This record gives sequence, structure tokens and C-alpha cells, in this order.
Amino acid sequence: MQLSNFENFEFKLNDKENYDFKKLKNSFSPTGTSNVLLNAIINHNPPKGKLLDLGTGIGIVGIMLFLKKIASSPVYLSDVNPSSLRCINENAKNYNCNLIYKTGSLFEPWNNEKFDIIVNDVSGISSEIANISPWFKNVPCESGVDGTNLTLKIISKTKHHLNENGLFFLPIISLCNSKKIITKIDIKGKNL
Repeated sequence: MQLSNFENFEFKLNDKENYDFKKLKNSFSPTGTSNVLLNAIINHNPPKGKLLDLGTGIGIVGIMLFLKKIASSPVYLSDVNPSSLRCINENAKNYNCNLIYKTGSLFEPWNNEKFDIIVNDVSGISSEIANISPWFKNVPCESGVDGTNLTLKIISKTKHHLNENGLFFLPIISLCNSKKIITKIDIKGKNL
């Protein structure tokens, strides 16, 4: 694919840091949720480790955590959208980030793999909202009417992919049944 098919995407991490990424028309553009998630992880300042970015889109979260020295090399990324790979490769080259990328849903591509840090940036909004939102134009969203389907699946499988003392980060936003997700975390939290 020629570079001319890519669109430029400026990502503002905060008021002082802007980064340039490439995206395709059918790839997900990060929103404020990705920004809040990234800043929360950076402010938490976890020890550097093997990182998995689930629902990576164009690779911003994984690449940014590599640049911030939270993700060791290589960075592991996956997304259900096969077009994401083209964007991720271009963006990884731009930031000299070594990565391992797999196409697939949630943890399916990562059988028997364990990580020190897992970041869930998979959609957590109602599929009804996604259907009318410009964020999801030409991008799949199978999160269900209450927006919890994908997040609850990830929570239930995280313990099988997280190293001892590992960290799991996920955004919980008001465009889903957040109480349902929080209840699941409260029930599973000690077993993650």
C-alpha cells in the first residue's frame, strides 16, 4: 500500500506533547478515552514490562507506552481489524518501536502468552451508540446493547494472561453499563 492512502492523525497526549501517526479511513481513531487511559497508566508509573495492547487500533497506546519506557521491547499489540496492521507498521517505523502484532478478537491470538501489563482499549460503549457515532464508521463494534460484552470477556480471561503481580488497565466510561463492569471487577479483582 502506498503511503498516499494514509491520513495524518495528530495525537495530543497532553498540553505539551503532540505526536504524529498515520491511519487509514477504516481504522479506529483514538478518542479522549485513549488519552485518559494513557495518562492514567503513565501517572501510575508501573515498572517496565512485557505489555499487551488489546484493541490497539493504529497502535497509539502501545507505541506511546514504549516511548514512555513502560513497555519493554517488543510491544505486543492486537486488533480485530486486519487493516490496523498497515497503520501499526507505519507508526512503529516512525517511532522505532519493535512490535509483535496479531489480528484477532480479544485474547484469541495470545494462547499461552503471559504479560506484565495488559491494557484494554477495546470498545466499551453501547453498540447502539457505536452505530450512530462517527468514531466507528467502517470499524467493527460488538460490545452489545449495554456496552459490556467485550469488556466482561476480557476481565474473565485476564488472569490466564497476566503474570504474577501484573497490572491490568481498562477504561470504564459512562456510555456503557459501568455498574455491571465494576461489579465484575469487584467479584474477580482478587483473582485477576
